[in-house]
Amino acid sequence: MRLKEYDLAKGIGIILVVSGHFFPEGAPHWYAVLRQVIYSFHMPLFLFVSGFVYMHTRRDISYGTFLKKKVNRIVVPYFLVSFLFIAIKLVPQAFSVYVKNPVTLSSFLKVFYYPEAAVSFWYLWALWWFFMIVPLLRSKGSRLMMLFVSVVVAWIPLDLPDVCALPKVHEMFRYFMLGVVAYDFRDSFQWAGKVPSAFIYILSVVLASLKFAAGVPLGLLLAVSGIWAVLRLSANVVPAVDNGRMKWLSAVSSASYTIYLFHPVFIAACLALLKALSVPLNNGVIFAVTATGVTLVSIIGPMAIRMISGKVFSKVREGSV
Repeated sequence: MRLKEYDLAKGIGIILVVSGHFFPEGAPHWYAVLRQVIYSFHMPLFLFVSGFVYMHTRRDISYGTFLKKKVNRIVVPYFLVSFLFIAIKLVPQAFSVYVKNPVTLSSFLKVFYYPEAAVSFWYLWALWWFFMIVPLLRSKGSRLMMLFVSVVVAWIPLDLPDVCALPKVHEMFRYFMLGVVAYDFRDSFQWAGKVPSAFIYILSVVLASLKFAAGVPLGLLLAVSGIWAVLRLSANVVPAVDNGRMKWLSAVSSASYTIYLFHPVFIAACLALLKALSVPLNNGVIFAVTATGVTLVSIIGPMAIRMISGKVFSKVREGSV
């Protein structure tokens, strides 16, 4: 059984991820603030959903078989896409064309311990770590204890080396575990579904205002309220998706992993083009239109790759190619 609101939350989340990753020089102040708000909860949202869906879909298989599936799902795509991105970046660099976050030949080796091709790929490293740990926690009690430990450890400043996404693992494990524990004790959280939507949305706005306008340290609370708000929004739009009025969101949700993998190359290409054309992004209206266009391109592009590759592989399996 699919969890529609969680599927749709991935779609909303990936839209926020892509829009937040477009941040060129000269971006207006209002967008910088909006980006800060997005960053306060969009990756905690993804990790919470990943933890919840993992628990919902887990099967009674051996630990080794489970890790093998995750190698195919996470590790192989990470390396294939990383090598592809580095190769793509090296071409324009050879002709002195602007490339954000330039690479070198040594980057092909660096991807084995650092997300060199795209900084956002830390998420894949983190998922790998989490999926190595959580299956070993066999009981609800042990998973609840791990949530407590992950929250406490995240508050302890640790000077971890920036390899294998360890700093992000230290910061983000609590959100994955929160999703895991929320599934374990989902019957106890039924009250959350009865809270008025307006209250949840207003709470999120108030917490964001306190953090970014008043400087109140509300990181964890703001992330949790953002997760709650997106899940409620997802639940509210399920009828519109079912009757076809927002079918596009279902399509984006289904392609969210492909979009996550491939959107950096589309954003990088758009940034290079905008710089070459000297687009005045310090103009608020021009920036808003441009940001919307770049976001659409960076979502539709990976979706097209997914559709085309799916048809090619289908033909290969059928012996047509």
